Amino acid sequence: MPSDNGYGNYGQFSELSQKKVPFSLEAEQSVLGSILIDPSSIDKIIGIIGSTDFYIEDHAKIFLAMNELFLSSKTIDVVTLIDTLSKQGVLKERDLAEYIKLIAQSVPSAENIIDYAKIVAEKSLLRKVLASAEDIESLVYSGEYDNARSVVEASSEKFMQLMQGAESRDYVHIREALVLTLKHLRELSQNPEGVTGTKTGYSDLD
Repeated sequence: MPSDNGYGNYGQFSELSQKKVPFSLEAEQSVLGSILIDPSSIDKIIGIIGSTDFYIEDHAKIFLAMNELFLSSKTIDVVTLIDTLSKQGVLKERDLAEYIKLIAQSVPSAENIIDYAKIVAEKSLLRKVLASAEDIESLVYSGEYDNARSVVEASSEKFMQLMQGAESRDYVHIREALVLTLKHLRELSQNPEGVTGTKTGYSDLD
């Protein structure tokens, strides 16, 4: 994505995309662009991805700002997003403001936002696999374990945690946690039986 296309300093992404680090610039942009096109679509991907799943740091900041607007029941659009980022002290360069405007034009519709989010989540998981592999390599060189079997067991545990999703999020920002809670409460209000489970017809059992 060359800088002469109006991306300014974001032309650096062309270099990132040539590296072997698992991430999809297009998917990350498409998630954010979809939300700008259809703000309500953010509700569809809550629980699928979080800010830490974005590889590009500015994308993570933009996503957090979107969460804040959503939590405050404010409209998510280019103007409100730029204003929120400015108030947070994140928007320090004009390049980012221009980049947000370009993201808004990056996708024709928000119809496939779930698919975009799943790609972002998949790449994030692959990066966690690489990080775990590096940890295992460090264990081998450290001599911390007396035998190879212990290393294998420790390695298996790490990858099992990844498979189970126990480490799918390194950390969840408070704004994202609040959005998740809000979504859960909304679902309960729409389905009161979900609070105590499905009614059986037997009052004592219910």
